[in-house]
Amino acid sequence: MRRFFEQWLTAHARLRIASWVAAMLLFSMLGGLWVIQPGYHALEQRRVSLAASVQAIKEQQQQKRALDTQLKAAQRNLPALASESFSAMATGKRPGVMLMKWQPEGESAELELRSQWASVPGLFNALSRTDARLKRFSVAAGEGALSVTLWLEATHEK
Repeated sequence: MRRFFEQWLTAHARLRIASWVAAMLLFSMLGGLWVIQPGYHALEQRRVSLAASVQAIKEQQQQKRALDTQLKAAQRNLPALASESFSAMATGKRPGVMLMKWQPEGESAELELRSQWASVPGLFNALSRTDARLKRFSVAAGEGALSVTLWLEATHEK
């Protein structure tokens, strides 16, 4: 080892400067890598995270397109749900139903009917297709038939 240092010290000045510069460049590069390496790992982790985010966004866009397609198909298949105007007389003329009392009071009204039990579900079904909203109702046993009282409220759809 001693001989190596003696040869270097007795060598030409250009060789000593060149070897000194080469050694410093080597040490600077190693030091730079030591400093840069953690930053490189952080950047690589960030790149992987962003790639995963982009993939998740692409999957969400595909799901949204599929749901939009399903929604459009469902909307095409639905019949037009137009509500008809409520008429107490038409309600009283349903089979198995007889109008007993109709008392409108501004935006609300009371409707009393006599009905057979089998006609009650059809009555509510017919009422659901009209522009009247059922606030409450009562069903009581009457003389030979049910007494159905409905409290209705007019809806104002825009």
